Amino acid sequence: MPPLPPPVFDPDRLSQDPVERLPIVSYPINDQDAVRRAYIMKGPFQPYAHQFKKRKIGTRNRSFNPVWFYKYHWLEYSIKNESAYCFVCYLFRKKGKGKGTDAFIRGG
Repeated sequence: MPPLPPPVFDPDRLSQDPVERLPIVSYPINDQDAVRRAYIMKGPFQPYAHQFKKRKIGTRNRSFNPVWFYKYHWLEYSIKNESAYCFVCYLFRKKGKGKGTDAFIRGG
């Protein structure tokens, strides 16, 4: 019997917003590379036209600057919780390795 072809994950069916994504390790081990490839095809979520929420820091109102998307191609943004994330960290994170490994993946 010939080996089964690798699963193909449709990039359009995967969650775009970083908050809504399942961790890569939650997929079956033999499917994880296919999921990574699908997300790479899709690219980081960079909502340029979004009205970014302003936060008071000190005496000034600050907000995410969409110019950072051009400067940092790995950067993505969650509209759902108004936070920035690391796309490459999401794709290639090693579970439990080092301090602060979730800071740019889950918490934003």
